[in-house]
Amino acid sequence: MSIIVTILTILFVLLLIKMIFYPDLFVYDTINEVETTTTTVTTTTTETVIDRDGMPPLIRAYDATVRSFFVIDPADGDVVFLQPEDDIYEDGAGKWYKLV
Repeated sequence: MSIIVTILTILFVLLLIKMIFYPDLFVYDTINEVETTTTTVTTTTTETVIDRDGMPPLIRAYDATVRSFFVIDPADGDVVFLQPEDDIYEDGAGKWYKLV
């Protein structure tokens, strides 16, 4: 029992010494307080999904002299050459077509 009392007494004395030599450890100091403002930016992305099945068909033809595919624009009758991977076409009036 005396060992527990001795240990508690030593801890109490250490606490008193710490309070005397380091009083700032037990006082809340507002001088070192820093106010921080955080701004959050939210970015929304939208994806345009094109429904090819709902588009009217437009016939794609091949011109052997220039070795390229082409279509005749339904809006103004111009010949427009295409890339081989093109599968949709927008005419001069802004209407979309599915290439067949």
